[in-house]
Order: sequence, then C-alpha cells, then structure tokens
Amino acid sequence: MRLLAALFLSLVTAIALFIAGFAALHGLGTPERETTSSIVAAVVPTPVATDIAPIDTNARRVDVGSVTDASHSRTTARLSGTVTIPGVARVLLLALSHNETVLAEAETDADGRFTFDALPVGSFELRVKSARGATLHVVPRLDLFADRSLVIDEPLSTTRTIEVLRGDEPVPKAFVILERRGGRRFTGTTNDAGRVEAPRLDSGDYEYRIWVYPVDARSDGDPGATGETNDTIVEIKGVTAIREADSVVRLSAR
Repeated sequence: MRLLAALFLSLVTAIALFIAGFAALHGLGTPERETTSSIVAAVVPTPVATDIAPIDTNARRVDVGSVTDASHSRTTARLSGTVTIPGVARVLLLALSHNETVLAEAETDADGRFTFDALPVGSFELRVKSARGATLHVVPRLDLFADRSLVIDEPLSTTRTIEVLRGDEPVPKAFVILERRGGRRFTGTTNDAGRVEAPRLDSGDYEYRIWVYPVDARSDGDPGATGETNDTIVEIKGVTAIREADSVVRLSAR
C-alpha cells in the first residue's frame, strides 16, 4: 500500500515538472500586471503682448541703386532743401556722367531754401554756388528716386593756388606763411613755377610773410636771372584779401 502511494506521488511530481518545463519553454506563465498610461495635452504658451507693429512686407523702400524698382512707380521726383552757408545764392543740379552739363538751377530765398519740382529720377551732382560763382558745397552723388529734402550746412574746403610774383615773374623757392586773426593758416614753398597749393583756405583778409632770395644787381636787368645767393634771404610782409571766387591768390615779392 505504501509502495502504491509513493509511486502515485512520484507520478504527480513528474507530471507537474513536465508542465512547468513546457510552459517555460513556450513562454507561458503568469502574466505580468497590466499598466496604464494617460496622454497629457501640451501647454501652449500665451503670446507676449508688445507694442511693436507687424512688419509690412508689401511696403517698398527705395535704396541706392534700386533704379529699376523705383522707375516702376514714378519717373519724376521733387527735391527741396535749406542751405545755411553764408553767401549762397543758387543751387545747381548737374548730370552725373557729364559734370559740366547743368540740368536745373534754383535760386535760394532769404532763408536759404530752394526747390526743384518734377525732376527726372536718377543720380546727379549737386553744387551750391555763391553770387560770385564760387563753389561753396558739392554733393558728388545725389540719388533721387523719391522726393527728398536736404539740409546743407557744411562749407566746402577750398583748395587755392598761391602764386608769388616779382613784378610779372614767378619766384621759385619762396617760403610763404599766411595768417588770419592771429592764427597761422598756411605754410609752404613755391615750386619752379612760383606756385604752391593751399588746401582748406577760406575767403577773408590775410597777413602774409614771404622769404625770398634777393635779385642780384649783376644780372644786367635780365628778369629771369635772380642771382640767388645762399647767405642772404629777404623777408617781405603784406596783406591780401582772398575772395570767394579766387582760385589763384597772387602775392607780390617786390
């Protein structure tokens, strides 16, 4: 009896082991606990309120060189402005490719204002002139593709030629000093033609000093012979008035 019970227990154990091995081999077993998930809606930030106006992409701005775009919308433009430089009388508009061809001219009023109406669009040179014809200001390139208004208040730095003469003859190697209101405005030495360039020289009254070699009396009256010596230099003083229209200032070394 005991033998039968032992055999039955062994059989049951073997069957249980067989079932467990079969389940392990085929991936069977106690299922894991199920999990759940929830979808959380993303939070969209509220736009920041500003006082900046949106960009108008349809607006068109005419820049330098936008000739093609500008010509589609207009063929003429208005130019006005105010000149505060003393002595201004008129404003000239010249063709950029032919600088001596005056296309339009306008006179300034008592307050220095000027106006050009219905000008053709394009690029020009603008010159501001005095009543005597001296150029007081230059805008080398003025792009006019829309109505424009200018304020011109800076005078042109004028380069003048200083010429030192003895009678009608030029004096080479003359050292020149120009002073105005107690301040030195220019120093330079003349070349073989008796000339020297003086940049940034405004109009007005100047005191000048010139150091030159004297004329040798032994030159027998030859105006071209100076008889220069290396040990004697003569200082000559004088006063000269430079006008706005003067491009050449002649000083006498008598």
